[in-house]
Amino acid sequence: AVITNASGVIGLELFGSLGWGTQLEGILLTDKTTSTLYYPHVGGDGWWTGIVAYNPSESACTITITPYSAEGTPLTPLTPPPIPGKGKYIGPVADLALPAQTAWFKIDSTSPITGFELFGTTDGNQLAAYAGGGGTGAKSGVFAKIEKDGWTGIAFVNTEANSASVTLTAYNDSGTAVATQGLPPVPGHAKVVNPAEAIFSQDIGTATYIAYSSDRNVVGFQLNGSSDGMMLDGLPGLGASIGLNRSNPYDRAQTAKAPNWDVKVIDTIRGSAAWQAISAANQFNDPPPAGMEYLLVKIHVKSTYTDNNAHSIGKADFRITGDSLRENWLASVVSPSPELDADLFAGGEAEGWTPHLVGIGEGKLILIVDELFNFTDGHRRFIALDDGASISVDPGLGSILPTAIGCERSSPALRTQTVTTEDWEISVQQVVRGEAAWLMVKDANQFNDPPAAGREYVAAKLRARYISTIDESEQTNNLYIRTTGSANVLYDHPSVVDPDPEFDATLFPGGSYEGWVVVQVATGETGIMLVIEPLFDFSDMNTRYLSLE
Repeated sequence: AVITNASGVIGLELFGSLGWGTQLEGILLTDKTTSTLYYPHVGGDGWWTGIVAYNPSESACTITITPYSAEGTPLTPLTPPPIPGKGKYIGPVADLALPAQTAWFKIDSTSPITGFELFGTTDGNQLAAYAGGGGTGAKSGVFAKIEKDGWTGIAFVNTEANSASVTLTAYNDSGTAVATQGLPPVPGHAKVVNPAEAIFSQDIGTATYIAYSSDRNVVGFQLNGSSDGMMLDGLPGLGASIGLNRSNPYDRAQTAKAPNWDVKVIDTIRGSAAWQAISAANQFNDPPPAGMEYLLVKIHVKSTYTDNNAHSIGKADFRITGDSLRENWLASVVSPSPELDADLFAGGEAEGWTPHLVGIGEGKLILIVDELFNFTDGHRRFIALDDGASISVDPGLGSILPTAIGCERSSPALRTQTVTTEDWEISVQQVVRGEAAWLMVKDANQFNDPPAAGREYVAAKLRARYISTIDESEQTNNLYIRTTGSANVLYDHPSVVDPDPEFDATLFPGGSYEGWVVVQVATGETGIMLVIEPLFDFSDMNTRYLSLE
């Protein structure tokens, strides 16, 4: 049956035994079709597996079934008769005469199809279904339930040809990580299947769900069975939507569907070749700073706005991140021609280069599409520039709790101590005061003013580590930094350009940065300390005091 004009309708199909057994299972109805369907499990030892592949088009399609061993070895493919238009391929896997080593298989079709598979025990007691909905899988997701009165089995398949690095983290209902387990490399097209508790070397008795992250696309599902052997349910791994975060970015070859824009990476140039192109574009372009190198990204964009206005798109709408866990803004250079800089009406297209700075040798590079004047939540999109680039938040950050160090002005953190708030770890690395600090300020910018009468500058080099578990970036300049001391005055930050490197970075969780900030105190004042608090945090619970003496 096909349901049409069903926008906003949710449906469920149930399967039950008739005249034998006590089996019942259901799958959600879907309108998703794909040219490749993955069937990630073939049961054995008291289990049967049945499959369905439905062709919703009017014309017949040809399908090819490719089985794989558990180690990822491709086995002899099969080409059944074509599926007629509006027809289906249905039957037990045993009737396919697949090789005995078959652990999973995929169906490739000449036109989009949909389908699912059923697993049942041969004694007629239990039945479960898997309906993954197509696609190549995801690089991150969740196995949503760990059965407490019975067992949970987890299976997933690496759908790509290259080995996958997979990490599983078990969480309790409050979102606290209970255990984290990195798996041995999963070869291309290989399959992993195990009881949930057998995957982890630590006890996961208090965990209720498992999250996974991978640098390759994986397709997974779980089976949950009751201890009395009567109940069974199958759940697909809930993969994260593609491109919405660093852990599941678009592949470089894909067109990213960002709000208002279609974006596709055409080419990249990095290192000395990028510097040659940039220096040739303008003789006054500066070489990259120490420890950094240039990256040029050639991007094709298409406006998908629905209004009648022209909208700007250019290099300021793109960022870069990587395994430094920093978000790098565009480089302040004249770009090689053609530079990406266009005003487009709906349907208009443009192509050009955007310049960026990244760390020398920095890996897992990801392009961030971030339309400059789009302030809607969730508008950013992520595209992997390096093959297999995927970055997940370290679940260990969740175990870092705020400390009482530096919470009171009467007891500031010592120069050797690190203060910890809900989102930051901060420490003082170096302090320069008085005339030496003024020389640093003057060297930073010739237009910087000297300290006000009766005041002196203090230059403090700070180290900050962002420890939030939310996969979003945060700027260090969102920390409001002031000073106080024995005069019992709270001094604002002076209006000067800070020495390089400035304490100004955008960090993802786990990222750290060191930089200089210039503050002021009364000349000769003692007991001086930094007062650091997040902007727009009015609770005082994250305010910290750090001694500068």
